Amino acid sequence: MMTNCRREYRCVKCGEPHPTSTCPKPRHTDATCANCKGKHPANFRGCPKTPKLPTTAATKPTTKPAQKPRTRQATAASTTIPGKSYANATSSTAQAKKRTSPPAQPTPPGIPQEHLAFMQQSMQQAMAQAMQILMQQTAAFLQTSVPVTDGRS
Repeated sequence: MMTNCRREYRCVKCGEPHPTSTCPKPRHTDATCANCKGKHPANFRGCPKTPKLPTTAATKPTTKPAQKPRTRQATAASTTIPGKSYANATSSTAQAKKRTSPPAQPTPPGIPQEHLAFMQQSMQQAMAQAMQILMQQTAAFLQTSVPVTDGRS
């Protein structure tokens, strides 16, 4: 018996009380339904005797209220320009984006721009040193704890 189900096994192929994996019935023969004795496997959903689950309030499908269909409104980005292809429109947009500089980052109040650049450079150096130490420690750990094999068994 299975751990969650209290019923006896019923083979899907022949309907006898044994697991389907141990069924002696050859594959090329017709299946016999355990529910109605028809010529189909027991897991066939079209079987007239397929057990139906009781419907409760928790299992009943809920219906959604009708929603209004969405309509697409034209925006400045989605309008077409007569005489201009999509490729031409996108290439000129890409060129315009390349020409503009990125927006300036606001400087926190009371800290001069030179100090921010110095702080940023110091942080990058500290992170590089920390990464180097971490890589050295990882290499040392791997050398002492992972056995090296030469590929022979």
